[in-house]
Amino acid sequence: MRINEIDIQTRIADILSEHGFNVVPTESQEGFKKPSVFVDVYPSEIALEGWMLEHVTDTVAIQYNPAVETTEDCAKAAQRIRNALMYKTFDISDRHFTIETLNIEIEDYILSVSFELDYYQNTPQNEDDEPMEILELGGNV
Repeated sequence: MRINEIDIQTRIADILSEHGFNVVPTESQEGFKKPSVFVDVYPSEIALEGWMLEHVTDTVAIQYNPAVETTEDCAKAAQRIRNALMYKTFDISDRHFTIETLNIEIEDYILSVSFELDYYQNTPQNEDDEPMEILELGGNV
């Protein structure tokens, strides 16, 4: 089964919500209640690994906006995000993921956390392609 960036974004948002974060849709960049978290997921690399397999690397970017703009509050949120995501496996569809590296940055009292998820999956099938039902081999033996 194929997964996509929306599946990943939804699962990461669910995990953060389960750990007490106020996850806000990324479209709501104005008028949101603080403290809040935004989750963005985008493909950073896709490589074909043969005819029907692709290797996908997606980048997950989390932005935490504290209620009180202090480095200390951002550092505490970084620890909570690390505990929520890094030390256990989580599932997305039939895939099992473990985060091995988190990139953490605090700038202007906004916490940014990012990581990559690597996975393999079948390439999308062209709707015009009909599945092969019978394979006939011929030749002289």
